[in-house]
Amino acid sequence: MMRPGDDLERRFDEMLGSYREAVPDPEPSAAFMPKLWQKIDARQNYLLEWKRWTQGFLAGAVAASLLFVVLQVLPKGSADFYTATYLETLAEDQAPERLVYHDVSGDENGARRGPVWLQDLRMR
Repeated sequence: MMRPGDDLERRFDEMLGSYREAVPDPEPSAAFMPKLWQKIDARQNYLLEWKRWTQGFLAGAVAASLLFVVLQVLPKGSADFYTATYLETLAEDQAPERLVYHDVSGDENGARRGPVWLQDLRMR
């Protein structure tokens, strides 16, 4: 009479036999261990290089995130921009220091040229 474990054991032995046929034993030689360590070192060098690249990208992402946080936390200039009325904004825009390059002609022959505040200074 066969036990249930006998069939499982037989199948396992068959699998190990097919594995032995597919993967032959390496030939023992003087260069076996050095070649094995070369393969291990090559794999580790690749992994170390990959690790270094990922750490670099991670550091860049952290730096960019911190920059964005700092830009969000810093004050955003004057709050008047959000509370000023339309007329206040227009009055600010027509300040004399911003009209230096603005050309205003007063008459047809061009005798009075320049901003109004400059014309007032010329008249005095």
